[in-house]
Amino acid sequence: MFKWLNRRDVESDEGFAFKCAHRFYYHYVEGDRVLKVFVEPIKNGLEVIFNSRPKWEAPHDGDRLSECKALEIENRVSEALKFMGIKHTIRKK
Repeated sequence: MFKWLNRRDVESDEGFAFKCAHRFYYHYVEGDRVLKVFVEPIKNGLEVIFNSRPKWEAPHDGDRLSECKALEIENRVSEALKFMGIKHTIRKK
């Protein structure tokens, strides 16, 4: 279940938050780890761009994400955007 933190950010009871940091990226936040998720505004929402080898931001940038964890984050981001009422598509880079 999600709750609004403010008009642009949400938090899940599963232990993560999804925050609009800039027009072209969001932050997926899990504990003290942050993953930058790039987006491109499109006609009817956002195109979410996932790197094929995502990594946490510093100071955890040396910690690799497993394929399973990356997929979990992708699904969580999609659910957060649905809750926020933002239409989106996902593109892998």
